[in-house]
Amino acid sequence: MKHKLTGMAASMGALLIAATACSGGATGDGPPLDAGNEGDDGSSTANAAYVLRDWEEPCETFDFDELAEWFDYAEYRGDGKINSPYGVGLDQPAVMCQTLINYTKWTNDRGHERTGDGMLLVAVVPWEDAETAATDFADRVQVRKDSLGNATESELPGAWDEGVYLRDEDDTGDAWELLARDGAYILWVYVEIGPDPAHDEGDPSYSWTNDEVTDYLINSYFPQEHKLVEDALQEAGVKNE
Repeated sequence: MKHKLTGMAASMGALLIAATACSGGATGDGPPLDAGNEGDDGSSTANAAYVLRDWEEPCETFDFDELAEWFDYAEYRGDGKINSPYGVGLDQPAVMCQTLINYTKWTNDRGHERTGDGMLLVAVVPWEDAETAATDFADRVQVRKDSLGNATESELPGAWDEGVYLRDEDDTGDAWELLARDGAYILWVYVEIGPDPAHDEGDPSYSWTNDEVTDYLINSYFPQEHKLVEDALQEAGVKNE
């Protein structure tokens, strides 16, 4: 399929330009990422970014396999899950896990195998303060809307400061994109699904409907990953502001 995140390089490069423009540097210059001291209330005075930028293996920190398993996927493609910790890759401010994926392999009556493929991405983008994160959030949403082209935009309600849900569908496949800013970080989930390989020959090979994907991402998976991030900050005793 033609992936909606290719040019991923161009899209992520644009994100990086937007992010660095508001932060002052390619890896988030600004208030120092000090480990902090204990405040009067017993909490750490460290930035939330100090905790989140330390995630070296986001594919293991996020519930990434759980996301793939919900689709009853056939296999990860290519190099499999790709860890992109802070400062690595095209979108350097992000702590990201991504993969190309075969959701299903299907064989028709003539013995020809087809695959239903796509892409998964889960990331957190930590900044030193909420103001910087808010500017980056607006930039990222605009870049992603421009990249998807015909996506519909809806508010993503939840326990965060602002959230956007983008939905795109055409003959090359379907895309779901969820972005939310909570204080000084942005949470980002992207799911892309190519056409069902059995779409023109009988029963579908996918074990889900598009409505079920939407419900799972908005009401289950995204809130779950948001709680994962919040729990990490709470355990470290840092303030997200």
